Amino acid sequence: EKIVKLSQHIEKLMLHLKHESAAKVKSAKTVRRLEKTTAAQKEYIKSLESKLGNRDRTIKQLRAGAKILEDQLQLMDEKYIEIRGKLDWTRQQSKRQVAKIQKEANDLRAKWALAGGLDLEHLIGKGKSKKMSKLKTLAADKPAGGPPNK
Repeated sequence: EKIVKLSQHIEKLMLHLKHESAAKVKSAKTVRRLEKTTAAQKEYIKSLESKLGNRDRTIKQLRAGAKILEDQLQLMDEKYIEIRGKLDWTRQQSKRQVAKIQKEANDLRAKWALAGGLDLEHLIGKGKSKKMSKLKTLAADKPAGGPPNK
């Protein structure tokens, strides 16, 4: 009877050991699978960090380039405004000078015509511009045949 009880107890222990060993194998497989998964995820994280670092460097470079281009554009805008101002001033000065010289030329033509006895009506008839009509008004204001007023 003792031997039967001892053998039953041993069978129970053997069954328990069998379950323990199966659980141990199962947990060892799970550990290996998790280690592989962890290693793969670590590699994936490293590659993402590398890509992120490259992206950050690229963004910094692009921002630096954009800053340089913005500064250059701002300088070009300032230069354009400066040159545009000079051009406008030069045009105005040129128009003033042309108008002044044109007025002087018209005055001299009128004086010449009056002093030389040329026919102003003939000269006015040839010119169809507004400036020639000024000659007509100058001739009307001055007495015919007299010396030009100075």
